[in-house]
Amino acid sequence: MEPIAWTAAALGSIYFGVVWLVVRVGLRPPRMPLFLTPAALDCPQEDVAFQTRDGLTLRGWWLPADVPKGCVVIAHGYLMNRCELSIVGSKLRQGGWDVLMFDLRAHGESQGQRCGMGRHEAMDVQAAAQLARARSGERPVVLLGSSMGGAASAMALAERGELADALILDSVYSQLPDAAMGILRVFVGRWAPKAFAPGIVLAWPMLGFKPWKVDLADHLPSVSCPVLVLHGGRDGLIPPDRARRNVEALPNPHGPVWFERAGHCEGRMLEPKRYVEVVLGFCDGLV
Repeated sequence: MEPIAWTAAALGSIYFGVVWLVVRVGLRPPRMPLFLTPAALDCPQEDVAFQTRDGLTLRGWWLPADVPKGCVVIAHGYLMNRCELSIVGSKLRQGGWDVLMFDLRAHGESQGQRCGMGRHEAMDVQAAAQLARARSGERPVVLLGSSMGGAASAMALAERGELADALILDSVYSQLPDAAMGILRVFVGRWAPKAFAPGIVLAWPMLGFKPWKVDLADHLPSVSCPVLVLHGGRDGLIPPDRARRNVEALPNPHGPVWFERAGHCEGRMLEPKRYVEVVLGFCDGLV
């Protein structure tokens, strides 16, 4: 083989090796330690643990309201853990709702070694919703998902609509490659999505499904309950037009509600009072 061919083969091997490594690290994310508990916000907090149908133990907190109207199940985003929405959870509890906050698989203190970017996590949300249903009786159950947790919640409810009475999607992708390319663009650079595009294919054997075929537009039409869509007007990870696409696929959409100055998942941080008012107003409308 000519030196040029050897060099090209070597560079190609290095390139695909780097892409494979990036994908592997992305699907086995580092676990962020718990950083803010509802208890630190003077909110009563009970440790809970429950199992998914594929045998993983998930850990979380139950925040009991004094006279509960129902339960809000909160699913966090990629690289986060149950602490991500601790402030929101404590406010919802003050507003009269029990709250279940938990760590998705491969995050926080829950079991699991590999992230499924929302698809496998749908089983986690279903297990959490079952616990909420068991504790809430006839009272309504609402799923609130942030980013990846929202995609997981949507897919969970599309499969088992009886598990919840309403859904809230905060900064949620429309197609899985949206999230993968957005993460690369935000954390690596604008050039990264094109440079690492083959990673979508390389992730297939690691995930056990074809990630480029995961499209919420295939699932959302099956979600017949009310769905509130929240999104940042300056979201650079999941552009606003993705939220519009999700809304168009929903039979019973509410919104989108825009937080114009907010980037990805920043609405609750930049406009916390309005965020909680919108969420509580939507939930209270179910009672």
